[in-house]
Amino acid sequence: SDFRCPYHAWSYSIDGSLVDVPGDLHGVPHLKSAYQGMLDKAKWGLVRAPRVHNYKGLVFANWDPEAPDFDEYVGEFHWWLDNLADAFDGTEAGTEVFHGVLKWRIKSNWKFVSENFLGDTYHGASTHASVEAVGIGPGGRGKRRHGERQNQGGFSKGRMKTSFRLGHGASDNLDYELPYPEFAEPELTEYFENAWNKRAEKLQAEG
Repeated sequence: SDFRCPYHAWSYSIDGSLVDVPGDLHGVPHLKSAYQGMLDKAKWGLVRAPRVHNYKGLVFANWDPEAPDFDEYVGEFHWWLDNLADAFDGTEAGTEVFHGVLKWRIKSNWKFVSENFLGDTYHGASTHASVEAVGIGPGGRGKRRHGERQNQGGFSKGRMKTSFRLGHGASDNLDYELPYPEFAEPELTEYFENAWNKRAEKLQAEG
């Protein structure tokens, strides 16, 4: 019995050791082509974290038993985590998931691709395998189930919020100032319009 990381598809036994049998989606994907077969799997098992904290479904692990408490360390950054973890309309404690896949086309140049996709191409074969499996990847071109986002051009005009108080920094779009998505299915367009309006009211009330 074992379990697999859903991102890079490394597989581990229940004791945390890296599975010794390589394969396309088992053990270490592309062990020969990516690591020339020289990866010492005995040194890359899971390490037990002494401190683990679950915040609205986001799991944070810390290997320093003397580190500050999670809430103390995060401080005012809680606002950003809530913006990520709460529902799309700003409702606390939970997100809403649609069945199927949502997809947008945006105007960009080669720099966008370089910065966002070439940094980690190793995960593609496992993370995005389902895209090809259901026929909406490059092999299923023209089968976009929910249509295109027609007014994505407004994205470039949106303002950003930026924070550097914790040293690493964070930024986020002020979504409520942008046009909401338009989908081929009216129900989705209506959903996002209502959700964005609710989030706008919440953010504006918070100042």
